[in-house]
Amino acid sequence: MKAIDQREFKKALQLYQNMARASRGRTDNLDHLEGEVSEVTALLKDNVEKVVGRGERIDALQSRSEDLEHSSSHFRSSAKKLKRKMWWKNCKLMCLIILIVLVIIGVIVAVILVETKPWESGHSKNPNNTLTKAVERFFTDNPSLTNSSKEFKTNG
Repeated sequence: MKAIDQREFKKALQLYQNMARASRGRTDNLDHLEGEVSEVTALLKDNVEKVVGRGERIDALQSRSEDLEHSSSHFRSSAKKLKRKMWWKNCKLMCLIILIVLVIIGVIVAVILVETKPWESGHSKNPNNTLTKAVERFFTDNPSLTNSSKEFKTNG
């Protein structure tokens, strides 16, 4: 019986040794796989953190762009209002300048007409002569305009 026991014992021992070797190989493989899984898990966690951070930055950028869009539309409407206001102000100024020029021309014409009195001397042979005398009288009566009267005499 002892021989059978030793044979069985040797077989059992070999079986256990084979199993131990196989389990060591499996544990090494399992340890290696667990290491890879932990690396992948860490990498995934890092990627998720980056995605969340990117999402926060995108939200902040979107908020800034909405604020900028609101500011630009407000600026555009304010600029249009200011442009219209300045256009009307410019028109008013041009109308005032034209009115002043017309008043000055009217005063000059009135002075010339009062001086020449064309309604009294309707039989004048040379109407330009009467007008010339009236203009000369106007400039001689106003000494501040003497330079202009000299130019008129040289041109007339």
